[in-house]
Amino acid sequence: DSSENNGAAKQKKTPVDRSLEIRAVYDHYRTYHPRAHPSPTSASKEWKKIGARLREGSTVADICEAIDGCHRSPFHCGENERGQNYQNLDLIVRDGSKLAAFIALASADLTVLSEKTRRTIRALENWHPPEKNHELF
Repeated sequence: DSSENNGAAKQKKTPVDRSLEIRAVYDHYRTYHPRAHPSPTSASKEWKKIGARLREGSTVADICEAIDGCHRSPFHCGENERGQNYQNLDLIVRDGSKLAAFIALASADLTVLSEKTRRTIRALENWHPPEKNHELF
């Protein structure tokens, strides 16, 4: 009887191979950043964090939705005081609360402006009309 319990305990400790699931997350991330992580390995911090989120019960679809949410957030797309994008995979899968926050952003009603539009707005905000030359009139 006790040998059966030991066998069951050993089976539970066998790690699940999640490499296909983790690669699917990288593939989705590369739809936004085609040159990012060309050859992900199990030694990378992102790989380990994706695996941790999967072990916690998140699905590949959840993580992909979080990636989408990050890329829908104006702040994370560079509309912030530094004008910097915060879209790295490490940030998105850092922990369960970050993942949940980005999932929530995926369905939020947000408008992300393109970089070209942001430059145009900054130019307009900094534009000062020339003073009228009264001699011409």
